[in-house]
Amino acid sequence: MDLVEFIGIIRKWKWMVLVVVVVVTAYLVVSVIRSPASYVAEAKVMPGLTQIASSNVAGVSLAQGGERVGDVYAELVTSQPVMQAALDKAGLGWPVERLRTLVSSSVAPNTPVIKIDVSDSDSQQAKLLANSVANAFVDYIKDASNSGAANAQGVVLKQLNDVNTQISAQNAKTQPDESMIKALQDRRDLIVKEYQDLLDQQANAADIRVVDPATTYSGSGMSGTQKVAIGLIISVVAGIVLAFVAEAVRKSWRPVP
Repeated sequence: MDLVEFIGIIRKWKWMVLVVVVVVTAYLVVSVIRSPASYVAEAKVMPGLTQIASSNVAGVSLAQGGERVGDVYAELVTSQPVMQAALDKAGLGWPVERLRTLVSSSVAPNTPVIKIDVSDSDSQQAKLLANSVANAFVDYIKDASNSGAANAQGVVLKQLNDVNTQISAQNAKTQPDESMIKALQDRRDLIVKEYQDLLDQQANAADIRVVDPATTYSGSGMSGTQKVAIGLIISVVAGIVLAFVAEAVRKSWRPVP
């Protein structure tokens, strides 16, 4: 088949080629409108070194300890209070479940860094949500840790006060029980150490921060323009193929002389 015959067949069946192109292109345009392009923004959060160090146990490296802390924290990123606080920060009245479907969290290998990814059809909103989730998560960890530490400190301080009262009562006796006083003093030393540990834990709670806020975004999948362009090329090829099939069928139906 030469070029003239090739063009002749296309011209003869141009309506078929045109119909295929129009139908496929229209379908793709509608598909793009219904499923707009998606953008992903990422923010990174890291627990402080004091938290990582305090999580270590014998036989566990610092990197492993940090990754373990990150794994625990990553599970909390999509918790109800974090999601609701993030929506409040972003000024959105969405249901929590809607935001949860857009958020994913993971831990960078051998690090404590928590990566928070948010996808959205609006690139700027993806960045806003990623930063809102990251900041809401940091606030949640700090508040929860501080609240728990404060309650525990109250209990320990009461125990310390009770022990001091007992020591004072023994010392006030005419014949104080020295062994009892020694036992109470040892107990007081343990309580003081426990209280100091709680203060350290409270300091650790504040040692979590957003280390890399979302300032950029990336596209997820093909853009609408790319989809339409590729679809247009495929539809033209498909139309030409159908034109040649139709021409072959037409010739096969010719009456035999």
